[in-house]
Amino acid sequence: MRLELAGGLAAVIWSVVRWTLLFVFITMHPTFDVIHQTASEFGRQGAPNAWLFNALNFYLGGTFLLVFTAGLWHALSPRRSGSIAAALLIVAALGITLPGYFSLPSRLHVPLAVGYFLAGPVAALFVSHALGTEHRSMRMFSWIVAIAWLAITIIGIALQSRGFPPGLNQRLVEVASTLWFVVLGLWLIRRATNLRIGATAGA
Repeated sequence: MRLELAGGLAAVIWSVVRWTLLFVFITMHPTFDVIHQTASEFGRQGAPNAWLFNALNFYLGGTFLLVFTAGLWHALSPRRSGSIAAALLIVAALGITLPGYFSLPSRLHVPLAVGYFLAGPVAALFVSHALGTEHRSMRMFSWIVAIAWLAITIIGIALQSRGFPPGLNQRLVEVASTLWFVVLGLWLIRRATNLRIGATAGA
């Protein structure tokens, strides 16, 4: 119950933090091109306040995702697809955290981040399956957003060599993933609250 509540809160808080961080750093860097540049530029070696961006975006973000993963696993653990989703989300959390230790222009930064961009939407697909028929509306929502999230990721990677703006692709991924994390986070919070009320009533 508490783990699910913590996971839900982590997802919602992380979503607020990541977008607030993006807007603040865009304001601090007026020459930043939101279409052609990725947020990793803020953490580039030598960039102003790079340490702050890396700490909040990569290290804190990975921690929040791990807490969310624990709460989601607790809610979906009876199903194998829920456990697979949790394992993939751990890979995604590493894909957020590790690039922070290898800031641009390190050649390891982008390859390490691939874990998040690919494992994240695939995990969302497994979560959709694990939700089962008892959560039909949530399951349908998760399927739709997960497919859109994965499609945006694949199309962006495939077309990047043809000049598709990486910044635009990242913004679209962020919108899809944030929508998924917030709604699933709120679902965990509501579930934990209902379980607590039920436990209190039955006591």
